[in-house]
Amino acid sequence: MAYEEEVTVIIGVDVDWIYEQIDAIFEVILEPDMNQVEEARAIFNWIRRNISYSATIDTDFVYAGALQALQNRRGNCFVYCSISEVMLTRANIPNMRILRIPGQPMKKMIFVFGPIAHCGVAFYCKIKEF
Repeated sequence: MAYEEEVTVIIGVDVDWIYEQIDAIFEVILEPDMNQVEEARAIFNWIRRNISYSATIDTDFVYAGALQALQNRRGNCFVYCSISEVMLTRANIPNMRILRIPGQPMKKMIFVFGPIAHCGVAFYCKIKEF
């Protein structure tokens, strides 16, 4: 049994199904001539328009959070962060989480060829050049 299969069994998440769903979304929202900043914006716009906020989701594993987003189309800040992380990574867009300040929503930071795009996954995406 391959390592990825073992992880899928242990956590009960079918990672291949998640990737299939994301690839189908990408076929609709991404264009071949888009740069990474445009792709990141399209991903965050899709998340903002298709995932509603719900504080009742409780998970601490990124792929479980992404699964919640795709299956239920709702989730808390961790779910928003998880689906954005998995989608950005699947699109080969370098990304990392910003440490969460207690009482504040989780955020995502992406690095794209110099510009830094700071995205509050539920609400906005700002592209800044540093």
